[in-house]
Amino acid sequence: MYRKFGKVRQIDASGSVNEVYAMTKKALLPDVFFLNGPKGSGKTTVGKQLAEKTNMEVLNFDKFIKNQKMQGKDDEAKVFKLIGYLLDTVSS
Repeated sequence: MYRKFGKVRQIDASGSVNEVYAMTKKALLPDVFFLNGPKGSGKTTVGKQLAEKTNMEVLNFDKFIKNQKMQGKDDEAKVFKLIGYLLDTVSS
């Protein structure tokens, strides 16, 4: 049932501990794609269409920063906030 939603990952556990760990990490961490372009170029439309076809989630970074009350913070703080969010999403 979960395979049709893209939620099943298969890992070959016959390799070394390090190989299996690397494959497990790759299978569990989210695929992240970025769309960048000027206002009105269709980023949101394309992002929603890609998300629908690939069973992914669209995250509007500007809205994310606003919701996290990160306006005016430096880029490094914003990136770490995003990474934390992505890691929390994977573990839940």
